[in-house]
Amino acid sequence: AGRRAASGLLTVDVMLADGVEETLGPFGEADVQPLRSATVQSLVPALFKLASGGDAFATRDGDHWLGRYRLDALKPDAPATVNLAHLLLGHGGTLAWVQGVTLTDAPAAMEPSLDSDLDSGQEPAAPYLPSPEPQTPGLATFRLDDRVKTLFDPHGRFPLFLPNAS
Repeated sequence: AGRRAASGLLTVDVMLADGVEETLGPFGEADVQPLRSATVQSLVPALFKLASGGDAFATRDGDHWLGRYRLDALKPDAPATVNLAHLLLGHGGTLAWVQGVTLTDAPAAMEPSLDSDLDSGQEPAAPYLPSPEPQTPGLATFRLDDRVKTLFDPHGRFPLFLPNAS
């Protein structure tokens, strides 16, 4: 959770449910362009409020984000900064209509190397252990996803596709 920068997604051009077109990307100190629409100017603070609430806390399981919608993008792990485009990773077309994306090179995630510790003369690091499997999402996660969907698409213009639904 919180490591969306590794996706390589820099910006995304979207059409929102109300027909407003907006470019989402770096936000805050890394912001290169202002939010142009009143829709997004009201959406972003509401998303930050959700990201700071108890449901978001319950949806983060250590290194795993259990929610469908990537609200963890608003609380990235350092040194990454907030990027609003990362909110749309994995949304499957249920939050907005994606018109275009800008990608950037992203460094590959590397596992710690015992050899590099030995070569540097430092004490070897603890062995790399993969993260345990995430928990099953609970009620807080489903409630949070529903709130994010409602903020982006209050009138249900974008269909809600459920993964593995038959």
